[in-house]
Amino acid sequence: MAYPESSMHLEQEAWHALPWGLLWVDLCGWRIAHANPAASALLGLQEHAPQHSLTDCLSASATIALTSAAQDPAGWPSASVRLHIKAGERVCRAHWLRCREEGTRRLGLLSIELTVPADAREDAHAQEAAATARHLEDVLEQIIETLSGALAERDPYTVGHQRRVAEIAVNLATHLGLSEERRHVLHLAAIVHDIGKIRVPIDLLTKPTPLRPQEFEVIKQHAQATIDILGGIQWPWPLKEIAGQHHERLDGTGYPAGLKGDEILFEARILAVADIIESMSAPRPYRPAAGLPAALDVLRRGRGLTLDPDVVDAAL
Repeated sequence: MAYPESSMHLEQEAWHALPWGLLWVDLCGWRIAHANPAASALLGLQEHAPQHSLTDCLSASATIALTSAAQDPAGWPSASVRLHIKAGERVCRAHWLRCREEGTRRLGLLSIELTVPADAREDAHAQEAAATARHLEDVLEQIIETLSGALAERDPYTVGHQRRVAEIAVNLATHLGLSEERRHVLHLAAIVHDIGKIRVPIDLLTKPTPLRPQEFEVIKQHAQATIDILGGIQWPWPLKEIAGQHHERLDGTGYPAGLKGDEILFEARILAVADIIESMSAPRPYRPAAGLPAALDVLRRGRGLTLDPDVVDAAL
């Protein structure tokens, strides 16, 4: 049923005029698709910043709480979720309202409003929640380092590659204007983006001769293995998606899921370019280094076809 034009106009007016925040959020990756002015003001969103992520705005514990609440859309709306906002050490109350499909994306509508402490005890509770959130982030980052260390004992080459890719990716993200929080999450994802290689036979990873096609197919399985390993922990950041999508390509020719265009997180597109630069610039056991000029030539040929044009321009 089509809505009358006057109804659509009223809906747009309400979206902008409501005193509480409303957000349409991509439930895979936590990108903010739409935010009304009240939500933008509450979360401190910058109008022209590239692809806002809800994880930029909330503490680790808050994002985990939202993730848990979003698992069962049939239960929306339910009891409110308390969220700690990073800017200004504030606490807000949130409800998941409904969800919808938009192409390949699944979006959830979230309402948020600031909670004013009723007394000193509630204010102390908010401060305690903030301290707990910071501690939780520290613990989760230690888990990431532990995962990387576990791989280092088996395959030190891959761990070195991951850390060099992380450095390149963060430099690209800085050039592209991503926030400090998003650069930090990208760095965390980059240092474990090949963790799935822990499930690849070591004789293939260290093979001193060129890989046969069937052997390369086995190595390609590390991307899905990375998703499986990182998916075993409820992160407050889209680490599984960023790391697991770094071999996806804009035209759908990548792996493991054959994602296209905006189905691929922007951070994963940055990671893909950084991975190409480092991989081709450094030697592998089965081949010598192709060199940086060759890597940049691959980026130029893939610009806008398989690789994000803005990220390629930043690299060049």
